[in-house]
Amino acid sequence: MPCDFGRAIAAEANRLGYREHIADSGDLQTLLVEVVPEVALVNVDGPSGPDAIAMCRRYMGPTAKIAALTDVPCLLRAGQLVRAGASVVLARPTTFLQVIAAMEGRLNVDLPPMSLDRAIWEYLNQTLAETGSIAAAARRLRLDRTSFKRMLRKRPPVW
Repeated sequence: MPCDFGRAIAAEANRLGYREHIADSGDLQTLLVEVVPEVALVNVDGPSGPDAIAMCRRYMGPTAKIAALTDVPCLLRAGQLVRAGASVVLARPTTFLQVIAAMEGRLNVDLPPMSLDRAIWEYLNQTLAETGSIAAAARRLRLDRTSFKRMLRKRPPVW
């Protein structure tokens, strides 16, 4: 069953004259075989998010536009999604018009600077990805392991 956000985006796309199809992760391959879309919007917060993007890229071809929508906008995660095949990575909530503008390259370049708390959170996650373990990342950052875990458990600060 698609989420409320997915239904809202689909309804907005339909109102704007786009043909929309909604699929869960289990139905995605069937949909991609039956209807080869030009644009795909993929919710990547589930465990199969990067796999769904890779599947879309495989069935839709190298020139297809794939937007990854996430609740947790992290630079490290965005890099992983782009390597999996996403054209753009956007944080929810967003509108269908914002997704289309991002795919066309019409992004707002006047983004506010990243807050200090956000920069710290990004650096913690980057260090964890580089080292591969909490203990090694905590050692590299000269933090106690429990303090490092506690910092990682917090929700990402806003920009």
